[in-house]
Amino acid sequence: MQPQRPLGLGALGWALMLSVALAAFVYATSARAQSGHQHVNAVCPPPDKIERKLGYRGFKHCELHDQYQEAFKNWNCKCYSGQCRPTVFRVAPVSPVNETGYEIFVDGSWFAIPKEALRTERATITEDLLEWEAHVCSNAPPNPHIECAWLNLPS
Repeated sequence: MQPQRPLGLGALGWALMLSVALAAFVYATSARAQSGHQHVNAVCPPPDKIERKLGYRGFKHCELHDQYQEAFKNWNCKCYSGQCRPTVFRVAPVSPVNETGYEIFVDGSWFAIPKEALRTERATITEDLLEWEAHVCSNAPPNPHIECAWLNLPS
């Protein structure tokens, strides 16, 4: 009596799995090449779950996602999906904890903009992004990491 072979995929199963993996890789690589950036698609929650308040995570993100990808890649921002959104800023006293003299509104609170995160360049900003006072890429409070904060300062 021969020992039974464990159930396996067999040659056909492995070939099918390999072709599906290869197709997924080719699609992802092609999409990345076309976008020129590591983030390809916006992760958009269902409409009833989208935040509708200025400065809160998810606000206008899906509508502006492609424009954020284009603008922020030129600034070397390492934002993650869903972190970018329009917001507002205010002038604040310069201090050891606020070297820039600006604060940005993130999810209902004001936070100092770190010097390395502050952006004011207009060269890669689209007209749609220019309609807003500021944009921020940040995770959630209470201690958000502000990756980029773009301020629409007067020229």
